[in-house]
Parts: sequence; C-alpha cells; structure tokens
Amino acid sequence: MSSASARLFGAAAALLLAWPAAADDSSAGAAPGALAAEPAGAVTLSAATLSLDGDEVRLALTVAVRGSGATMRLDLPAFGWLGEADAYPDRSFPDLRLELDGRAAAVRSGFTATANGRDVTEAVRAAGVDPFAIAATPPVIAAPPGREDAVARLVAAGAAQRAPEGLLATWTAARWLSLPVPAGTHRLTLRYTALPAFALLPQGRTPAARLANTPLDDQATRACLAQHAAAPAVARLLRGAVVATRFTVPVQPADAPPRPVAVRLPPERASVTLVCGAAPGAAPRATTRNGALRLLRLAPARLP
Repeated sequence: MSSASARLFGAAAALLLAWPAAADDSSAGAAPGALAAEPAGAVTLSAATLSLDGDEVRLALTVAVRGSGATMRLDLPAFGWLGEADAYPDRSFPDLRLELDGRAAAVRSGFTATANGRDVTEAVRAAGVDPFAIAATPPVIAAPPGREDAVARLVAAGAAQRAPEGLLATWTAARWLSLPVPAGTHRLTLRYTALPAFALLPQGRTPAARLANTPLDDQATRACLAQHAAAPAVARLLRGAVVATRFTVPVQPADAPPRPVAVRLPPERASVTLVCGAAPGAAPRATTRNGALRLLRLAPARLP
C-alpha cells in the first residue's frame, strides 16, 4: 500500500471512531497545472493515455510540434505552510519526472514566491534559503553566512518572521518546470505521485448527501457518483461507509477542445475506481472536463 493510501485508511479509521467530531479530517488535495506551450498554438495533442496505479500517475501524451520547436511549461500549485496536520505538506510534487521519447528529459526548474500580495521571488533567492522550507513543520529557514541583509529584507517584506523556533518562512511558493521540445511528433510522459482529494462518506445517506460538506462536494463529483451508483460493485460498497478519493489529472489546456483519454487501471480487490465521464461498464475512456480528467476511487472505510 502506498503512503498516501495508508494515510487515507488511517484517516478513515479515526473518522469511524469519532464521527462527526473529526469530520474535518479530509483534504481538497492538489493537482499540477496543465502543460502549456510557448509559443501558444505550437503544439497539438493527438493522443493521451492515463495510467493510475495506487496513487502513482503516468500520463503519456503524443504531441506534434510545429515550426522551429516549442517550450512546454508546467506550473505546479502555489502553497504556503499548511500546518502540522495537513495531509500533503509538500505540494511542489518533488518526485515529478518528465520523459521525452522514452528518455529522461532535460528539464529546467524554478519557483515563484509571494508574500502579502507582492512578488518576493528574488528576495528568497538572494537570501539563499530553500523556497520549499514551507513544507516543513515548523517552516524554519537557515540562510548561509553573510546573507543577513537579504534575510532582513525578507522579514521587512513579511515573507519571514522571527520566532522562538528560529526564522520561519511565511511566503507562498509555486514550482515550475519547462522543457524544450524540437519540431516533429514526440511522446511526452509525466510521472508523479498524486495528491488526491479525499473524505469519508458516512453510511446511511444518499450518494449526493454523503458528499455534502466535504471537499469532494461539487457538481462533477456528484454526477460521477450518481452515474455509477447502480453498478453492482459500487452498490455493494455504498451499503457501508466508504473513503472516497478523487484524482484530478490535467491533460490539456482548459481552453482546448475536449478530447478522449484512454485510462488504464490495475486490478482492484476491495476498492473500485470510477472514470468520471465514462459510461458504466464501457472501456475506461473519457473526455476531459476543463482540460482535466477525474477519477473517483471508493474503498471500504476499515483497515485492510
């Protein structure tokens, strides 16, 4: 079982013991942004296959690059220190890898940082500190010797504060990746550990009512659950409390025409993974919604 899955089952066990007192033990999760091409319009997506194994995502894209080539850019979610109890303290996706035509790609990586609505990227860089120290608890930062003036500027900008534990990072940061791609047809593959949204759906309610007041309560997820609720395996699960885990995988820019995505899932024993937008019982293939594909995993709320 993956570490994220273990967290989910652990959360489910705690929730069953203390529901509804611990009903906030859930997460809205986080997802990478969609790949964007520079210059705009230089890249066309012709095929996409999503493989999900546990919490591990593998997204294989076939792209055609016109002109003299393009740069593919991927923006990851911005986040600040989220507190000791947050399920996903590091939302920079540190294990994300890109491959081009089956080989590790020469990727550039950087970050942007903000504090109090102001860009403090250069201030963080000048201080020589880890921009993603915000993923630690407490978010203590240690500047190299001789950076006292740069650290003072961070504090003055509201991007850091002094505390008994030391100097604490208070900025928000987002990681970005870019990859030059030459003209022609290429296979671009992304691999990463997902940070899915999850919540306990208690027993004895309609599927829609179970989603209420959870991070999964939106129109698309309600429609997905309702669409598949009558399937035998899903109906059996919904007789009891379940942990619902929602994966959001950006596949293409949100303003691009929706396109079908093939989905590959490993055999499952206790859990069931629904491909939102795919017809029940059909081959797992769905059309992107706002550039992203959603999957909803249901598992019994008990320790394995």
